[in-house]
Amino acid sequence: MVLGSCKGVEDPQKITHPIMSLISHIESSHELALHSVGSEDLLYARELARKLASSTEILTLGEPEGEEHQVFGQITDIKLDRGGNLYVLDAAYSTVRIYDSEGLYKYSIGSPGRGPGEFFMPEDLEVDSLGRVYVIDKTSRKTIFKRVANGHELEQVITLPITPFELCSDGGTLYVHGTSSEESSNVIFTYTSDGNSLGAFGTVYESPSSVVRYFFEQGKIACTHSPGKIIYASGLLPVIHSYSLEGDIQWTARIPNFKMLNIVENKGATPDQSSVTMNVRSNAHDQIATVVPFPAKHVILQVSSFTPESIDNSDRGEGERFVELLSYLVIAQTGEAVYIGHSLPRIVAITEDHFYTKQTSPYPKITVHSYNSAGE
Repeated sequence: MVLGSCKGVEDPQKITHPIMSLISHIESSHELALHSVGSEDLLYARELARKLASSTEILTLGEPEGEEHQVFGQITDIKLDRGGNLYVLDAAYSTVRIYDSEGLYKYSIGSPGRGPGEFFMPEDLEVDSLGRVYVIDKTSRKTIFKRVANGHELEQVITLPITPFELCSDGGTLYVHGTSSEESSNVIFTYTSDGNSLGAFGTVYESPSSVVRYFFEQGKIACTHSPGKIIYASGLLPVIHSYSLEGDIQWTARIPNFKMLNIVENKGATPDQSSVTMNVRSNAHDQIATVVPFPAKHVILQVSSFTPESIDNSDRGEGERFVELLSYLVIAQTGEAVYIGHSLPRIVAITEDHFYTKQTSPYPKITVHSYNSAGE
């Protein structure tokens, strides 16, 4: 007799993730919503959210064709220094281009390759308070450029013992989001500016399989300075976490109505021998798009909504990959938030007066938006 599987009977060799009980700190989380409706912080945040939503576009960088500094290939990250200069990491050209506050091109640092001062598939960029530029790439290298009188020059290249995704800084400490090949479920690794390890913290998803955890560990990180917090969110999970600068969990907030992408674990002889099946076209789902620090003790959180049709259209060059981008203004101290709406573009950097966005369609470009400062 041949036995076939019956509809509704689960395959014991397959586990569908995410499982809510495996999300770290979910039991002590609160919903990302207005809890203290009359609090001064929330009233301030509401007014700030209103001004962001009514911003005006004032500048565009990027052309479909032109000189090298006018055409972007793949805008990976944008940062600003204290002088208002704009640093643009372009992964396609493996370089960082620097523009002044008016959008005029100044110079570039880095080039394609694996040698000193070169980048191989760069992942992320940071500019610290002293003007040092840090770039992490796929070879687990952190390349540091120091500021000199007429620009920047190579200072140091450090090989990290992790696979890095993003980084941010607070004072002289770098917080690198990544994964370790060792038996560790931490996702945030701390270093001095010259590369000495200070420790690691932050767990995301408590599956015994490192293969499964890897998919949920890739996310977004931001450092806030007033107060000093490390804000982290997995790209595929409906939560955002706050840690102290020392790595202690401060709060976890659940993102409302977040549609999760199903990931199927095909069980192996041991958890680390499992394989994973993920089909982004299988169902509508959400993903954390940005976690960006705001100057005045806030964080911009944006959630992308995808459908199988939007992904297919984007692959054909017909518009953005997502159908909607939901924006929240989160108070770093408490995890309370104000919903801004779905009209904002994807924000990658923000100051007290302007925010900077990146777009991929119909060609890569950066737009600068002006809004009234909250103090006015």
